[in-house]
Amino acid sequence: MNIIHLSENIGKKKAIEVASQLARGDSYLFIDSNCTLDRTAVENAVKIFESDDSIGSLCGHFQVRNADTGNWLENMQDVWYNGQLNC
Repeated sequence: MNIIHLSENIGKKKAIEVASQLARGDSYLFIDSNCTLDRTAVENAVKIFESDDSIGSLCGHFQVRNADTGNWLENMQDVWYNGQLNC
């Protein structure tokens, strides 16, 4: 694993562009700093990619962790994510 330290905050999109130019793997995983993955998420994603060459990307199911106990904004985000993913 390589860690890239940038001299300034250039935003997530540009940081991904820098990392992508340096990366040398077959698959890449990008998540936000406040996200968590199921223990088997990466393994399952790799299986999906290996099973069908026409698949170029995957998207996970977003859930706001504390939507049931959080504030109205967290609840609204959870409703919006569910609507976007047709759940």
